[in-house]
Amino acid sequence: MSSLPQYDLSLADGSRWVIAAGDETAAPIVDRLAAAMMLPLHTTPGRCLWVVSDETAALPTGDDLYHVLRPVTSESELFSYFIEISLVIARRAQANGGVLLHGALAACPPLSPSPLIPIPSQSFDNVQSKYREMKWVGEGVILAAPGGTGKTTASGRFPSPWRSLCDDATLVVRDAAGQFWAHPWPTWSRFMADGPGGAWNTPQAVPLRAVFFLSRNDSDRVEPVGSGQSVTLLVQTAEQASRLMERGQPTEQRRAIWLERFDNLCALAKSIPAYILHISLEGAFWVEIEKVISDQ
Repeated sequence: MSSLPQYDLSLADGSRWVIAAGDETAAPIVDRLAAAMMLPLHTTPGRCLWVVSDETAALPTGDDLYHVLRPVTSESELFSYFIEISLVIARRAQANGGVLLHGALAACPPLSPSPLIPIPSQSFDNVQSKYREMKWVGEGVILAAPGGTGKTTASGRFPSPWRSLCDDATLVVRDAAGQFWAHPWPTWSRFMADGPGGAWNTPQAVPLRAVFFLSRNDSDRVEPVGSGQSVTLLVQTAEQASRLMERGQPTEQRRAIWLERFDNLCALAKSIPAYILHISLEGAFWVEIEKVISDQ
């Protein structure tokens, strides 16, 4: 297996993954997944996720995980592989206090005097260089909304120095100090049929400052919401991105996954402020975001 492609993914919760092809059939799929997630070639030890095409090859050892590819009938269905493989990672992140949200992620330079909190040394290699890199990237905000509400369009409207990191889903993780970080997640639907595909810098994390739930309006304004309402809205947002985690699981396991996610969302709502962002078609909505972040 060692001659087949292997790639690394380190998350801000301290977890390290090695995503590896277990056979020749899986190799091009792992290569394409790694290109979409902008993963480096394997150099760092971590929990191995073997991607294989033959169920008989799935012989877990230690902490290794295996994902068996289902047969597909056409090239257009390959995107489902990417969803399933990435959900294995998102599921483990949830077990560590994280959650996959249906929302776009954007980053801006620090807008308040409060310093960023360095992540614990066990979370990444070369902590100081990573800290400087994240500080340069900026602080993250999530624009959460159902499909068709306008989050993709809004993501494309951010002016410099804002940076749109992804426009569909965001993996939120929690480090050992309790701080929440956001990783951009690929828009897998762009790989359907003759879709344009794309690449997202998944290993890049930004400290999460706020979550904004989009609402179409004639003018731009921000409306704060309490933690109770925030949990309700976050549950809906997480269900849209994470519901496939429970597919094929027995009833008790599905319930356990849902309760685990709910607990994580409650912790997120207590730590990260949430707002309703009323957004117009042509207004400078990011100015409203900057105002509330600056006041935090």
